[in-house]
Formats: sequence, C-alpha cells, structure tokens
Amino acid sequence: MRSRPRRFAMPAVLAVALTSAALAAPALAVPVAPEPELDRIAVSVVGDGTRTGNEGVPVSIHLLESDGTFIGETGIPYAGDEENYRFVLGADRDQAGALQLSADGTELTIGGYDADLGAQTNASTTVDTLRVVGAVAPDGSVDVSTSLAGAFSGSHIRGVVADASRYWVGGHGNSGAPAPYDAGVLTIEAGGDDPTVVVPGSSGQLRNHRVPVIHKGQLYVSSDRSDYSGIVRVGEGLPAVPISEAEFEVVARTPVADGRDVPHDFAFAGEHLYVAYTGGTDPALVRYAQQDGGWDADEALEGEFWGLTARDSEAGTVLYATAGSHFGNSVVRIADEGEFAEVEPEVLAVAAENFAFRGVALAPGFQPGGPVEVIEEDYLAEFAWDQRTAHGVGNALSAVLGEEVNAVATGRLLPVDGADLTGAEIQVTSSAPEVVSEEDIDVDFDGTTFRIAPTPAGTGTVDLDVLAVREGEVLARSTLRYWVSAALPTADARAHVGLADASTAQDVGEGYLLVADDDTLGIRLYGPASGEPVAHFDIHGENHENIPYVRQPGETWDTEASARLRDTIFWIGSLGNSRSGNVRPDRDTIAATTVSGSGAGTELAFAGYTRGVTDALVAWDNDGGHGLAPGALRFERATQAGYSAEGPNSLNVEAAAIAPDGESLWLGFRSPLVGPDLEAPVGDNEIPGSAGERALIVEIGSIADVVLGGAGIEVTDWFTLDLDGRALRGMTETADGHYALQAGSADDTGNFAIYGWSGDRDDAPVESANPLGMWDRDGSYESLPLVPSLEDGTTIRVLQDVGTVDLYGNGLEAQELPQELQKFYSHDYTLDFGGAFAGDDDAGPDPEPTDPPTTDPGPGGPPTDPGPVDPPSGEEGSDDGSGGPGTTPGALPATGAAAAGMVPLALLAILGGAVLVWWSGARRAGLTAQL
Repeated sequence: MRSRPRRFAMPAVLAVALTSAALAAPALAVPVAPEPELDRIAVSVVGDGTRTGNEGVPVSIHLLESDGTFIGETGIPYAGDEENYRFVLGADRDQAGALQLSADGTELTIGGYDADLGAQTNASTTVDTLRVVGAVAPDGSVDVSTSLAGAFSGSHIRGVVADASRYWVGGHGNSGAPAPYDAGVLTIEAGGDDPTVVVPGSSGQLRNHRVPVIHKGQLYVSSDRSDYSGIVRVGEGLPAVPISEAEFEVVARTPVADGRDVPHDFAFAGEHLYVAYTGGTDPALVRYAQQDGGWDADEALEGEFWGLTARDSEAGTVLYATAGSHFGNSVVRIADEGEFAEVEPEVLAVAAENFAFRGVALAPGFQPGGPVEVIEEDYLAEFAWDQRTAHGVGNALSAVLGEEVNAVATGRLLPVDGADLTGAEIQVTSSAPEVVSEEDIDVDFDGTTFRIAPTPAGTGTVDLDVLAVREGEVLARSTLRYWVSAALPTADARAHVGLADASTAQDVGEGYLLVADDDTLGIRLYGPASGEPVAHFDIHGENHENIPYVRQPGETWDTEASARLRDTIFWIGSLGNSRSGNVRPDRDTIAATTVSGSGAGTELAFAGYTRGVTDALVAWDNDGGHGLAPGALRFERATQAGYSAEGPNSLNVEAAAIAPDGESLWLGFRSPLVGPDLEAPVGDNEIPGSAGERALIVEIGSIADVVLGGAGIEVTDWFTLDLDGRALRGMTETADGHYALQAGSADDTGNFAIYGWSGDRDDAPVESANPLGMWDRDGSYESLPLVPSLEDGTTIRVLQDVGTVDLYGNGLEAQELPQELQKFYSHDYTLDFGGAFAGDDDAGPDPEPTDPPTTDPGPGGPPTDPGPVDPPSGEEGSDDGSGGPGTTPGALPATGAAAAGMVPLALLAILGGAVLVWWSGARRAGLTAQL
C-alpha cells in the first residue's frame, strides 16, 4: 500500500497546457438566465489536441459557473511521482471519465489508467496498466495514490464515488481472473492497493457495471446487464464486504419498450431520479418518479447524454449533463419545471477539436488548482512500428514456445525535425531472461528500417526495452510487448495470431483459410503454418461506405457463419441480441464477397449486403409459417431488449451452408433448441430444463437474389436434426455431396462433436467416433472450413475459438488482449463414421446451376435482375415433427445494396493442365474435383 501522500499542488501561474484549449471560444454558446446564486460545476475533460481513439491522453477538471463562465482548471498530473500513479484516459472512449462529488462534499473522484501518454488504455491488461483513482480536493490539490491492482483488466474502469476515506468503483470485471479482480463493483480505502469485492463477479450478469452513486447514505450503480438493466441498489447502506445476489436489487428498470438501453450516469434530485441512457434505438435522459418504494419512468428528454448531475430548485430540478460522446461535444444545462420532454437544453460550453467532455458534478466551493503542462521527452528520433495485423498496435509480438518460426516486429526509425541519425544503432534489452534472453533477440537495422526477431526461452510475458542509441546518447525509446504461450501439443496443431474468437472460415486452397470472428469486422487470410495473417480485407469499406452502421460506430456483426456459392461467399451475423440482452441491429447482416485467386494470392472483394433477415424470421414465426402455432419458436421474444442471446431458448445463428438446390441458404441455429413437444417447442431460459432437444435449420430462398439482387427475403422451409441434444455450431457441404456438421451445446458447457449427414432430412446424422480436442484447454469448435469427403479416415482441419481461454497463464482471457497477442488454434481431425458413408459419393442428382444475378455496372444504378428464380416447394415435415410444411407468408423487403459491376462466375484455374475446383463450389457447378 502506498502511504497517503500530500496531494499534488498545481502552480498558480498558468503553464502551457494543451487542455486549456478544451473550451472553444466563446465558451458560452447560448445565453443562460442566471439564478440568484450561480452553481459551480466541475467537468472532466480529456484530450491533448492530437491523439485519438484509445490512446492515453491527459485529463483535467474544468470549473464552470452555471452561466457558462469558465473559472479555471485543475490538471490531473499524467506523469505521477514516487507517491502517486500516472493518470490518463483514452482520448475518445465515452464509457470512461464519469465524475462524482463525494457524499461528504470534500472531493471529486474519477477513475483512470496508470499509463504513459499514447498508451492503449481500456483494452490494456494489468500486466501493463493498473486502474487507479484520482481525487481532487476543493483547494485544487490532486491525489492519485489508490490503485485497484488487477481489477478491470482488459476492460473499462467507469466510475468512482467516495464517502470520507473510502471509494466504491464500478467497471467491467475480468471474467478470467480470480476474485476480487472479476468483480464489477469494488471498494477500497484511499491510498490502498488491495480492493475488496462488493458485487461478486460470479457471472457475466454480475461482473459488468457502470457508474456508482451515493444517495442519502445508500450505494447504487447503473447496469446494462439484462437481469439488472437500470439502476441497482447495492446492499444496505455503503457495503464494504461482499453482498449476496439477492441484495443486488433493481430499483429503476430500463424502459426497453421505449427504445432505451445502456444506462450510464444518473442523479437523484427532489422527488425524481434521472438516468442517462446512451444506447438503444432512442437514447434519452429518462425521468423517474417514486412509486411504491421503487421508481417508474414517466418522461424522457431524447438525446445522447453521458455525464449527469442534478439538484432540486424552487421551480423543479436543474440538471447539468455532457451531451454527445465524441470530440467537440458540449456541456448543457437542463431546467425541468414539469414538461421534461419539451425542455430545450442550454449549451454552456463546447469542447474544442480533439477534446471531449466526459463527466460532470456539482462542485460548490471548489477552486482551480491550475493546469498541468504536457512535457514529453525530447528525442531526435521516433520508432514507427509496422501494423502487421488489423486493429493492431505494431509493438506487440505473440510467440509459441518451440515453434520454428514466430512473428517478428518491423518498422522504421524516423528523424524528428530532420535530425541526422547517422551512426544510430538499435538495442533491445529484456528484464525477463526466463522468457527471452537478450542473446536470443536478433536485430537487423539498415539505418532506417528495422526487424526484431526474439526466440523464446520459456512461457510468460515481458516488455522489451527498445532503444536507438549513438555513442551513448539515447535517440529514441519504445517498448515491445513479447508474450509467449505454451508449446503446441501435436505436430499438426497451428497457432494463428491476430484473432481469438475465430468463428467461421472458408478454405481457399493450398492450406490457406479466410477467417472471420465475433469481435471485429473484416476477413483475414491465414496460411498453412502458425503465424499472423498474410492479408486482411475490410469488406465493410474503409469508412463503412459499403456496409454502414445501424446502431453506432464500432458495432460489429458478430460474424458467426459463412457459406460459399461458387465464387461468392456469404458472411452471416448471429442475427440476435447480445449476451447481456442488448438489441444489436448490426448483427442482422449478411454480407457477400467475391473471391478470386487461390492460396496466398487470394483476393476478396465486396459484392453486396442485406439486412432484415431477423425481421423476416420473426414475421414467419408470428404468422405460423412453420405450420406450428403462431409464435411457437419465440423469435419475437428473443429479439426484445433485455432478453439474452445466451442459453438454449434464444435466437442465435452460428452455422450456414448452401442447400442441395444450389440456391437457398440454410441457417443453423445454436439457439433455440426445438421440441420434441411441438405444442411448446421452445422453452424459457429462466426455467431450467425447459429447452428442446433438436437442432434447428431454417431455409432462406434464393440467397444470391436477396443479397446481390435486392429480392425480398423469404423463409422457404425449416426442419430439425437429432444431434443428441446438441445445437449447430458450424456446417459445410462436402465435395462428395454430403454435409459435415459441427455440433456443441447451446450454452457454454462445450460437448462438441462432428456429425456426417446425407443432406436428406429423412436420414439421421451420424456422429464421428473420434473425440474432438487436442489438449485440456477450453475452447469452442465452430468451423469446418474444408471437408472433401465423409469417408472414414479422411483428415480434415478444425478451428478452435479460444476467446475465453487464458493463453499465457496470467489470468487474462485471450479476447481481452491487443490483436497481436490474440490467437486461435487449428488442428487435424480424422473422421470415423463407422462406414456409414463408405463408397457413397453421390447424394443424388444436382440441379442445373443458377448464377447469381449481375448488377448494373453504371454508378449507383439499380441491380439488373435476370428474372425470378423459383425456390423449391416446401416439403411436408415428418410424422415425428422434425420438419414443417415449409409454408411462407409474403416476402419481406430486404435492405442493402449490391456492388456495381460485380459478376459472380464459377471459378476455374487451369495450372499445368490440372483443373482446380473449390470443394465447396464443385458440387454446385456439377463439376468433378480433380486431385
């Protein structure tokens, strides 16, 4: 524990401070009628005028009067000292920076990161970055002596509130860490470094919360978890010990039916509670009235508000808020005198370019302590690291112990202000020789470009110190993170760096795979050996001009499945809510790409996209298109705000393949599991044991016409398969006319197996006898990129999603790490169906292939439709209820656009007389694969 130090005292004379520019001149954008006594408010300001994204920047507290007058600022020292930690926040990270006045009015509190300027913040791990508490006293002095050790590693610290000398902190607990570092609400004495759990992180519902607030001696916290969405009472009073789940009680529910989601900051004032909802279809500041011991939403002021404080007044309530979340947002005053929904917020100040307001708090009697001058070390050169993986930082390397080839770091040494770098050398030192010794670090440098190639000695993590020197003078300094995971257990296993949540893949020949994941956009090309991707394809467009966001920037599609039709690959989102029950409309995306070339020369081009499949599924279910009772599959319930995608009774697509007709798309569901009781085929996630037993497949007709030609979305058939209680996690067509199915539990218990299936719903799938797995680590099997045959003895490659696995033995989940430190695995698997598919290399006659529609090459022109392609007529379900009549209500309109000039054709490459045919497209085109 650090001793409680003297607070930083800011100089009275203003230094050159970048943050002093954060208030654009003039600060008062809209005149505000002053009250008899002006309020003094404090606003947290982040930015240095230059850095963006997740890069660490200085933080200052600006003091304003309620008429917009700027009083002054208190800078939080970013550099730290022997008694205080460093303090930065991400430049453009809206979830951080909430500001609270302590219950006794003696300090303002804010959470931040013990990191250098420019460092990655909220996604960083505690190996690099501690989460810390900043406290500002009324005289402007600052204390940053409190750390949270391993808490919130890899995620956000969101808010801090204080009473006397104790803090309560809210954020996103680390699910892979032991208590207390997995908790979502912690408490700690000022100056401490050993926090205590308040809300145990025993589940995803309990470990992820937002802003804590103290009101009348009671602790509350906002939460966006589906079970606790809203404002939650935390135990009794101000608990300093762990509470039970029963003591974590929602007192104000999120009004999800009104389009609100993700409560952030909140404030009690008079007879009302005000909550800032930053997500959903209609973000708003919602007012609650007290009712029967709880709070009911009664009115809402629409808009995106983040920081919030309020006080009672003679005329009603006066609120102050930060409006908007990105650079250049504003501080507003809101006077609620009854008709809250009609209030026009009054702008008090606007943040300057590359600065943003975050939190706001009443600060009566507080005085400015002065700014902090941003002084960075003055070097003659700087390291420019090559970004080798999408969304990476460049100065991070992941290695596998015992691999002959591991990734290397590259970049350039650049002069500052034209400095002469003649005679410069690069040196790399290691503080952990048990991980990598300096003798095992090869450095190549030609005066401009450099290459750093360590060879690991053992597992673990180390920050390598990288210096550019000349005759003892340090010209530049940087850090290279080097993390080494355990040796692979089998010779055929591979470690693919840059992703952890690999969810679907397509083979493109010569051992190369196109891979998509849950958490990022874009498709990566991996080679047959371990290592980083060899190419990355931003199919959404550099600025999302191809596929725009629906909800907000940064949303992903949760890409879980893919299917190939000749040279067109369809990439499919999960179509449902998030695990926390948040509505995620961007996941309702099917994107099409055109593939050309093969192996390392593979190219991928955007071809088109559609949205509206989720709505089509809901309408089909509600209309009884499956022949069961209307709404029997409960799709509408599964897509409502607050209903989690986790569990066997939700809506979650994780598998896809082209149907035997060569035109339709089969969607394989992880959830729901269905039947056998067709009166109530889908249960309730809140009722244990109510899940069905069979895996669900739903058919979308003429998928190329839908995605590339703008045709309406039609659900043309459905059926179920008996996979011994498992759900579908992946599927693919085989070159011999069958289907390989990747099955697993609908929840997270695993139970993975591979099945072979003829493609005829009257035939039962057959489980492969060989166990699936290569070691005792957890992980999910979700993709079968290439299955040439179901003959026994056929060797295929399977991919393992290890997003929730601790790869490096440091308690951190892989999915929480920077991209260069993430990895997933693949390995060989040998099929054994007990002779069920021996000699059966023809599943029946193939239909004549139908090319996807072409599009008008003219810019912005409408697609040219070659004419409708009739979907197959629905087949009657079997007597045991495994299928449905395939009836369809009217087609629903799709949204999206086909790429101009895209003409999908069957791809044949003639090399040395050998005809290479894509396995997944061979059967569709009626061709015979040549080996």
